[in-house]
Order: sequence, then structure tokens, then C-alpha cells
Amino acid sequence: MPDDDGKPRAGSVRLDGDTLTFTRRDRVEWSVGLDELALVGELCTDRGPYDDDLVVVLVRRDGTWFELPFDAQGAKEVLAELERRLGADLALRFCNRTDWVSRVSWPSDLAGTPLFDLRPAPRDSGWFRGLWDWAFPRLSVELSAAARSRCSDRKTT
Repeated sequence: MPDDDGKPRAGSVRLDGDTLTFTRRDRVEWSVGLDELALVGELCTDRGPYDDDLVVVLVRRDGTWFELPFDAQGAKEVLAELERRLGADLALRFCNRTDWVSRVSWPSDLAGTPLFDLRPAPRDSGWFRGLWDWAFPRLSVELSAAARSRCSDRKTT
């Protein structure tokens, strides 16, 4: 869906040679080389419909990760090309979910395992903060042990 200025709200992605580049509102948000990737997965959140609630996650060997909204312009074509190059099934499995959940799509030996550890992250104490946490829970989102291990494994290869 475009913003008022006609640009896609979710941004756009392109694959130039072996480099993925994500742009939103005429600004490059991230760029990553395919040779830097350790993992590809997906993350679903409860942020929709007003924010990106389903993203493809690209994790570099150093453990940093980037989010690609599934509805970004060019995402379908880029994901099809990544499937071909990685020999992986990158089909999104969480399209109808409204909760926080994640999974690894590639590499295949980790496919289906959680990409992230998702834990409640309470704010400061007090009755108001407790009520706020109940109404608007905040989560800690960290790479799972298996994902961290794969990142460290791939640093040396």
C-alpha cells in the first residue's frame, strides 16, 4: 500500500548481483551481500495492521540482522531468486498469525526451529508500569542459541 506520496509504505528491495538492498522513502535502510548470510527466517509480531507485522529476517555471520517486510515492493521476486540460489524453501508460514513467533527457513538443517528467543521484557516497577505491561507487553527479541551457534560457525568459513 503506498503512502500519500505514492511510495510503497513497506519500502522496496532489489538484488543487484549478490547484494540485497532495502530502501524506504528514498533512503537505503540496509544492504547485505549474499556471501555474508548465515541464516534466513521469518518473524511475525502483533504490530499489524499499522506496522510491519510479518518480516523476512536476514542474519549476517556476525549476528546482526535485517528485516524485510514481506509486502515490500520486489520482495516476491527477490525471495524467489533467493530460494533458487540458496536451494531453500523460503515460503512464509506465518501470514495469518497475529502473535509473536519466529522460525529459521535456511539453512535447511535448522529449518523450522525458532530463529529468536522471545521473552517478556518488563519495564520499571510500579502499578502503572504493571498495567502498561499488561496492556502493551514488550518483548526481548534475541537470536536463539541455535541461530547464534550457526552465526559463530559461519564466521570461520
